[in-house]
Amino acid sequence: MGEVGQLSIGFLNAPVKNFLPGLVKKFRRKFPHIQFSLNHYQTGQIVEKLKNAEVDIAFTMSFRPQDIAEWQHKTLFSQPYCVFMNVEHPLARKDRISINDLAEEPFVMLDRKESPQGYDHLFTLFANHCFLPNIAIHAERIETVLMFVEAGLGIAVLPKHLQVYASPSLRLIEIEEWDHSVDIIVAWKQSNSNPSIPLFLNELDSIIFGNK
Repeated sequence: MGEVGQLSIGFLNAPVKNFLPGLVKKFRRKFPHIQFSLNHYQTGQIVEKLKNAEVDIAFTMSFRPQDIAEWQHKTLFSQPYCVFMNVEHPLARKDRISINDLAEEPFVMLDRKESPQGYDHLFTLFANHCFLPNIAIHAERIETVLMFVEAGLGIAVLPKHLQVYASPSLRLIEIEEWDHSVDIIVAWKQSNSNPSIPLFLNELDSIIFGNK
């Protein structure tokens, strides 16, 4: 393959951890003359990077249809929300948890500025169940949220894929009334004519969906 070009990819780390390294390795072997740029961003950052054409392709989460209206995108998989708590928490023995079980629990939340769409989406879900979380702590990074939960300072409601950061001291339990989930998507701007984009997306399809 003699294709020459450049490709800039932005990603959230946790959702792509299991497939992106293998995908990049396969793509570079097949298209060695296409120069790669890989950058890890927070959720709020990656939306802006794609809007401003600072990345060609973004691996991110979709919370609201209007967030991705101007993009082409494909859903790769969906993840349910779970309650993250210390294994010694009294509720950790349950297989499933009711949202009402969490009424008196202190919550640890990722700061809104780090993921405005995710923060607002989660509060919309809470409101749909007439639930107002008791927020004890805001943290600036998801790893810090989980560290505070591990320390027993509160619980967190997060997408299940964030278990890749979880230690054995944490327990994940699904919320029984919820059928809410987060879509993990690959997105790119419709107006971006970079010829390397479809080449990369074809390789992604072959790994995620088994397409040849």
